[in-house]
Amino acid sequence: MKYSVLLVVLGLHLNGQGPVQWRLTSDVGVLRLRDSTSENLIYFNPGLVLRYSERFGRHQLQLQARLRPEFYEGQSRRTLLNLGGSVDYSARIESLSFTAGASEQRQNFYSHEATFFINRIQANVTADWLKNPVWIPRLAMQVNVQNVSGEVRSDYSGKSVSTLINFVPTSTFQWSNGLYAERFVIDVPRSNVSLTKNKGVGWGLLTGLVYDDYLTLRIDYRRIMRKSENLDDQSTEQQYSLVAGRPITPSIAAFFFLDLTQRNSNTGPGVPISLRINSGNYENRWYTKLAYEYSSATEIFIKAGYVTYDWYRRSPLSGFQMSVGLRSQN
Repeated sequence: MKYSVLLVVLGLHLNGQGPVQWRLTSDVGVLRLRDSTSENLIYFNPGLVLRYSERFGRHQLQLQARLRPEFYEGQSRRTLLNLGGSVDYSARIESLSFTAGASEQRQNFYSHEATFFINRIQANVTADWLKNPVWIPRLAMQVNVQNVSGEVRSDYSGKSVSTLINFVPTSTFQWSNGLYAERFVIDVPRSNVSLTKNKGVGWGLLTGLVYDDYLTLRIDYRRIMRKSENLDDQSTEQQYSLVAGRPITPSIAAFFFLDLTQRNSNTGPGVPISLRINSGNYENRWYTKLAYEYSSATEIFIKAGYVTYDWYRRSPLSGFQMSVGLRSQN
């Protein structure tokens, strides 16, 4: 899907059938590994996003393609490649707003310590009832399929449904609360352990807050409990997301970003950890960013923070980083 979406986006641009929005980012810096070596790695992180959007009355179609490689150089080389593509269709029918979409994401990691290949496909449907502009209920359904190979092997499939109530008293404030439920199956192919399959259910709470005035603030939190039919104990997963920013001058702004997933997925002897973890988020990071708006299309920034890639409790890339970069868009 990711390759076909990219070709379609480029084709629409070349044929002049619609405008293509693009965003190019690039930063270079130092990552100090948090391990016994405390090695300093030089890293380069370019990124490209292409987006095509077309509106037909109350209908809208959007295609997007993403490419983000990360190169780390030191005594040993580490490379992380992120590819993704998505297709979304939305429509408004009286008081009902409807969105359907599909996406694919691939994450490849190469190093002398470990190699991981993660491929994730998602399909989702979302409906909002807009009869009351202050209280907006939402129903969302999603299907996920994920394949992991390399150092760890795992095949995951799951279906989920969530309901939310969005409270929107003003144009600058929004608060949401909801419930989440899922059913999942995890297989570990060609494993040398006795237990190679796990299936079960999950349930949890969702909450979020958006504030956009003199301060930009976005908070999302979810807590999911999972009960397995094959393993005795219950596991818990918590996801935190925070974006906060405020202008310092008309052309300079400061931001703080946090994206964190915590799991207590304990397994017994002979049970691979890959039978427990079914979330698609393996990247935990926080950082502060100082951005200077050079022009309406170009931004220069400096950022510092911490990052770790938690692939099934193996973290071959983790540490503090600092970088300078450039972002440009049309």
